[in-house]
Order: sequence, then structure tokens, then C-alpha cells
Amino acid sequence: MKSQLPLSPSYGHVKACAACVLCDYTASSKLSTPFAFQRFDFSDQAFQAATRVITEGEQKLYLLEDALERITLARDNMRRVVQQHRNLLAPVQRLTDDVLLLIFRQLPQRSTEDGKHNSPWIASAVCKRWRDLSLSHPSLWVDILLEPRAEDSFQDIQLQCRRANLQLARTGACPLEMAIHLHAVYEISNVASALVSDTVRDLLASSHRCRALELNGQIPFDWDVVPEVLPPFKSLEMLCLEDDSWTRKPFFRNAPKLETLRLERLLLYKLLPVLCWSNISELTLDQCSSTVADFLEVLRLLASQLDGLVINQLWPVNDEDEQHAIAEQPFQPVHLPRLRCLNISSERHPGPSASLMQSIIHHTRAPNLSCLHVSHVTEDDFDALRQLICGDESDHKSRLKKLEIEKSKMGSKLLTLLPALGALVDLSIKSWRTTRHPDSVLDALRRRQQSTSPQHSLPEEETSEPDICPNLTKLTLSRMALDPGLLESMVRSRAKRSTKDFSAASPRFLEVVHLDKIKLTGSSSNIQWLEDMKRDGLLNLGSKKKLAS
Repeated sequence: MKSQLPLSPSYGHVKACAACVLCDYTASSKLSTPFAFQRFDFSDQAFQAATRVITEGEQKLYLLEDALERITLARDNMRRVVQQHRNLLAPVQRLTDDVLLLIFRQLPQRSTEDGKHNSPWIASAVCKRWRDLSLSHPSLWVDILLEPRAEDSFQDIQLQCRRANLQLARTGACPLEMAIHLHAVYEISNVASALVSDTVRDLLASSHRCRALELNGQIPFDWDVVPEVLPPFKSLEMLCLEDDSWTRKPFFRNAPKLETLRLERLLLYKLLPVLCWSNISELTLDQCSSTVADFLEVLRLLASQLDGLVINQLWPVNDEDEQHAIAEQPFQPVHLPRLRCLNISSERHPGPSASLMQSIIHHTRAPNLSCLHVSHVTEDDFDALRQLICGDESDHKSRLKKLEIEKSKMGSKLLTLLPALGALVDLSIKSWRTTRHPDSVLDALRRRQQSTSPQHSLPEEETSEPDICPNLTKLTLSRMALDPGLLESMVRSRAKRSTKDFSAASPRFLEVVHLDKIKLTGSSSNIQWLEDMKRDGLLNLGSKKKLAS
């Protein structure tokens, strides 16, 4: 193959390389200078010699750069071909379609970066076989997300709407998992808003096929996207609603399989005739508004099947709904025999929300509760909490196994609650908000009775006091001031005395201690004994962060 490039006269008769079209690499890659051993003296001969070097060098540089470009292209093409054939030999190519489908279904449905459902799109772009396999199984496309954002361009929003419609078309008759977020719909252009409106209308028309449905943000008043009539939600198991605009029509009354319900910033009394409450076992209320009567009415509707309840800042109804906020009357307590997990977070400072939560706690009974998390509660709430988990009988022992108290003002009221927690296994206290140190709790938890192993009796005197929390095996203390002496005395009284100690029945040994951002008071701040107990196999020190004296 002859070169089409200008060649130096000194080697123009040599055949060019087929790969780089370079005739003589050795000659073209070297350039000598006459001034290596003599000085440039600005004479005519020196100027002529320098000019020759420049002319020859520019010619060779042109040839080398063109050769490098050709060789680089050839190298990249060769790498691509080699990688293609290496992929043919990859073990994944020998997997059957059934196994590949299992892998596709295990791919994360939404990426952590932008929340988009990329998995089926990425898998279908790998090769023809994967694309055919992805397109032939509608269940891979059921997770549909529509979330226009203020920073998105019109092209991005258009692409997102097209993806949502295309996924909807590919799902066939499979149950859907759909999420529509309209938080930024007022911040996008009118053209993009019209496009999103059409897409929301198409998605809501098929929402009765959903197994899980999230509807967040406010529907603009000029949007006509909610269908007049929808078939029953026969597959709906999880529903998340934010804003009253999604409940203008009672579509969700006919949802016999609805088990998980999350409501955010909604008026509870408006939802009573709109939703199907018959089978809900998990309820989350986040910054909703209600009266005590309406909330207790919801609990009565769920009493026979409610298993988990989360309440985050429940607010009284505002002035616009004052006609519904009638004067509260004495109510009969609501009994929740199947409630296992309860999470209560009240207002940080005393106010209407805190008063409402106190009334609700006072009128609720959950004697079979096993997990309780409370945040921002006051001393006045602890008597009601004891009644909630123990019932009205004074001698009833709760079945609570895990108690988490966070950012709360407890004072001495916690001491009246602990003796009733005979089944407690895991106790977590974070950010004790009071001027007093929580030394009284450490002293109360200190085991004074004789050890279960006769040869390992504790140094404390035996008393007739009942053992508080005899089944406690895990203790977490965070963001508080502790006396290191009381801490050591309490831990040693509950931990094993030797690796031979074993107790499967009550009282059990303390096994795990977590200390996080603890301030040590008193003259001594040495807690090396914790490390020693861990080294000796007597205790598992979960964490020990930022201890200060």
C-alpha cells in the first residue's frame, strides 16, 4: 500500500507500513542537530543549518502525528473486537434465561444518585439477548417514577415522561409500583407542566393496577388529571399520600388488600370516609392534623389488625377547620391487642402538638407491645406510657422487649417505668434533656441481688428489692453525662463474672454496651475496665465514641 502523504526525498522509495502508512519509522523518528557540539554563531551557515533542521523536523512531525492517529484508531478498534470476543467467553453468557431473570430482578430498582429507575434500561442495552429477555418480561418494568425537578431542563422532563409512558406500556397486566412526586411542579415551565400533566393523567388512569402507590406534592387546581371513575384497587398493598388534593375523590375505599398506609401533612378527619381501613396493619402519620376523637376513631377501625404505628408530630386542626374541632369529651381507651411496634415523636417544646399527643397516649392501650421508640416526651408522659404498655392493671408486667428514648426530659419518672419492664432486652437512652445527671438510672439498673452462679456472688449486699429489667442484655447510652464509678458498678453487676457463666433464663447477663458521645463526670474518667472486660470475653463493647471528662 502506497502512502498518500508527502514523503521525505531521502527515503521515498521505501514501501509504507500497512498500519500507520509510515515508510521508514527509524528515519522519521530521529532528528539530528549540528549544534550538539558547537556553538550557534549566527553565521549564514548556522542559519541555513537551523532552517534545514526545522524543515525536516516539521515534515517528520507531520508524518509521526498522522501515524499516531492511525495507530491509535487501530488500537482502539482492536481493543473493542478483543473485548467483544472476551465477553462471548464470559461465564454470564452461559447462564440460562431463568437465571438471568433472577439476576435482573435483584438489580436495585432505583439508583441512589437521581432516583430514576434505570435497571431495566441498562440491562436491555447490553446486548440483543438481554434486550429481548427484558422486553419479554413485563414484571421488570413495573417500578415507575415520575419526579420533575426544578433544575431539570425541558428535554430532561420530556425524557422522563416518555420513559414513564413507555414503562407503563411494557408492563402488560402486571401489578405496578408507581411513585408520582409533584413537589417542584410549580417551578417548571408551562410547556413542561402541560407535558407532566398529560403523563400524570395517563399514570393515574392505570393506578388501580398498583401494588404500591406514592402520591406526593400538590396537584395544581387547573389540572384535570384525576379520573372520574376507577376500578377497584384489587392489588394495592402500600399507599403513601401527601397533600389533600389526592383525596378529592374516594377512590381508595375499594382497596381490600391495603395493609401499609403512610399519610403526610393531611387532615385526618377528611380521610375517614375516603380510605379503606379494614386491613391496614402498618400506619404512619407524619405531621398530620387531627382531633383526639378522630384519631381514636381511626385506632378503633384498626384495633383488630394494627401491628405497627408511627406518629411524628400530630397537630391539632387549624382555624380553617375550627367547625370540626369541637370540645373534647372524655373518651373510652382504645385497646390495640396486636400492636407490636410504636414510634412516637412529639413537638420539641411544649405546645398544641405535645398536648394532643399526651391525650392520645393517655387513651391508648397496647399490652402486647414489644418495641417502643419515643422522642421529645416530657416527664408528664411517662405515667401515660406506663399505662399504655402495661394496661390499667397495676400488677401487669409489660411484654416490651426494646425501648428507645431520645431527646426527652425524663427526670425521675423513668424510674417508675423501669420496674414494669420485666421482659426488656434492649434499652437505648439518647440525649437526656435535664439538668440532673442520669446517675439515678444507673443506680436503679445496678443489680444488687446475688448472682445466678453461687461461686460468683456480687460484692453488693443482698436486698429484698426486685431486680429491675432482669432480661436486659443490650444497653445504649448517648449524649449524656455519666459518673464513671456508677457506670462501672452497674455494668459489672450485670455482666458475666467469668467466661463460664451462662444464663439462658431470667435474670440474664448484660452482653452489649454502646457508649456514644458520653461526658464523664467526677474525679476519675478512666474506663479502661470496659476494654478489659471486652478482652476477657465478658462483654461486647459495641461502640465508644468521643468520651470526654
